[in-house]
Amino acid sequence: GRGCRRDPRGQRIDPDGRKSSGILLVLVILTFASYFTVKVEAAFYVGWSFLGLLLFTAAFFRDPDRTAPGGEQDAVSAADGTVMDVSPVESPDWEDGKALRIAVFMNVFNVHVNRSPLAGKVLRTEHHPGKKLPVLYARAEHENEYCDTDIESSMGLVRIRQIAGVI
Repeated sequence: GRGCRRDPRGQRIDPDGRKSSGILLVLVILTFASYFTVKVEAAFYVGWSFLGLLLFTAAFFRDPDRTAPGGEQDAVSAADGTVMDVSPVESPDWEDGKALRIAVFMNVFNVHVNRSPLAGKVLRTEHHPGKKLPVLYARAEHENEYCDTDIESSMGLVRIRQIAGVI
């Protein structure tokens, strides 16, 4: 991935995750240092909280190596998670006004890196600002920030829509 570095276990960490983890690491060090030098008892508990948050952040932003099964004619899920819906939807900006929607819900424990689900040429990417409502709200699909990526593939034109949630 772009801008990602490998860690010793063969994993990459997203750049945003490196920044957040770095800040949390400094906070862990400072709070434990204050506990051991000044004996501020609350710093002990705050330090453990920061350490837990650091571990969660590093896990959330992980980017493990993946090899897609099949060949160039096959499509795979763009993301880890649970397929919540597969259905036709109205899509006025699409060629025939309809599209196939495959909704994948990612919880906080899933890898949050999305990959191209099929081989092809990226024709367009477009970011749409919006809210960051919890994705379990029905209106989040229409009101939240999202990014569209249109891909020309052997299956025809495919649009990938990534919708942001509260986290």
